[in-house]
Amino acid sequence: MTVFDRISLPALRPARLAGLAVTLAAFVASPDPAAAQEPMGTAAQQVQDLETMKTKFVSLARAFDADQMEWRPMEGVRSVKDVVDLMVAEVHLFPTMWGFEAPSQAAQGFGPEIARVGALEPDAAIAELETGFDFMIESVSSLTPEQLHGPSNWFGTSMMLEAAIAAAIGDMHEHLGQLIAYARTNHVVPPWSG
Repeated sequence: MTVFDRISLPALRPARLAGLAVTLAAFVASPDPAAAQEPMGTAAQQVQDLETMKTKFVSLARAFDADQMEWRPMEGVRSVKDVVDLMVAEVHLFPTMWGFEAPSQAAQGFGPEIARVGALEPDAAIAELETGFDFMIESVSSLTPEQLHGPSNWFGTSMMLEAAIAAAIGDMHEHLGQLIAYARTNHVVPPWSG
């Protein structure tokens, strides 16, 4: 004997049957929320990644005190401030490799830009890091699918533009990891990890 053998039709009162029918109809008729959304494209994912990196870089850079900004793991290796300076140069100049004009304050070339930012006080460099990320995010956001699938150059290697952007983001993640390692070594807790 199954459950269905034990249920008699009279036991399913009309009100219950109507309620069951309405619930079933609503379930069948409602669209699947996941199916209704467009899948995220590469550019949208890259913008989302850049926005997350901006939040992490800026909040972590602000978590170091003035003395810690000069800390470096050993002679000849970037200090905390040097990593911030490099990131400012990258967010200002990577988009120039994709056809965008650099922000007006940026120097021409990575070496001159790192030197320019290196002369800034840490708070000023962090402020430029924040606005520089905005510039890079706006640049990537403005690219069309045709541009993203078009040719580009990443430090001498020919590739599609979206691949060059992915390479830039990969490099930036490496430096975020570097800054996290510096933070942990100096007992600075990344703000997002509580």
